[in-house]
Amino acid sequence: MNAEGRGPALCFRGAQVAGQRKDRQITDTSDHPDTDLAALAAEAGLQRIHIVAWRELADAEAGGSEIYVARVASVWAAAGLDVTVRTSFAQGHPTEGRRDGYRVIRRGGRYTVFPGTVAAGIRNGYGPRDALLEVWNGVPYVSPLWAGCANTVLVHHVHRDMWELVLEERLAKVGKFVEARLAPPFYRNTRFIVPSGSSRQEVISYYRARPDNVTVASPGVDECYQPGPAKSEHPLIVGAGRLMPPKRFDELIRVAAEVRRDVPDLELVIIGDGYQLPHLRDLVRSLDAEGWVRLAGYVS
Repeated sequence: MNAEGRGPALCFRGAQVAGQRKDRQITDTSDHPDTDLAALAAEAGLQRIHIVAWRELADAEAGGSEIYVARVASVWAAAGLDVTVRTSFAQGHPTEGRRDGYRVIRRGGRYTVFPGTVAAGIRNGYGPRDALLEVWNGVPYVSPLWAGCANTVLVHHVHRDMWELVLEERLAKVGKFVEARLAPPFYRNTRFIVPSGSSRQEVISYYRARPDNVTVASPGVDECYQPGPAKSEHPLIVGAGRLMPPKRFDELIRVAAEVRRDVPDLELVIIGDGYQLPHLRDLVRSLDAEGWVRLAGYVS
């Protein structure tokens, strides 16, 4: 199989172990005996892999997508590959550095990172590459136009109605137009990696991607996440994630308040941090729910 086919295959293998804990540094691939990434890459002629994404793990607003990319990059680096991750600038961090064996380049603002990355990619500004993985997070890098090598796109989910939740109306319309209309034709023959069957259907229907080009690679789950020996002594709901509008934790709180009318001993615990925390605190107070809703913050 040629490099065009092995690019997605390599991403699939990396994605299978992307659930390693954020605080764990992977130093070799012995933890995953069924995954011989080095041999797979050598067979395909892939040694230098570039990843372009919106934000980096050091960013104050980093979430699941950034953890996912960092874990995949560290697994590839541990297999002996030369990995470069190119993202926007993270406040308080240098424009270049290394993490878990791979190179990180942080340049450009929230919006200027896109044209800046494309321009650098066209002129090979951050070195030659054998394969490129684009993380499409709402705004695309249109990598099929300039990658010039094995090219795969990672999409966790399409944004669609999320634009109105995070941007003012005019910019939201621009974002929806770019994502739904302007960009998809450039990706018609590009391979996609998605984390679930529902994401696969979104990419096929919203981006009009060819079904045979969209592969599901389920995210890895760390072994520490196991069912406990017993259930909670009372009805308990636990939500976990970054506290931002698209996660709809406000809706979870409101629904739980409705449910509690019939289940008076219900408790809700929300794990995570983010800029919506003050809003959620105000909502809990307004519902007089401080006695049964707990905002636990970040938990390692």
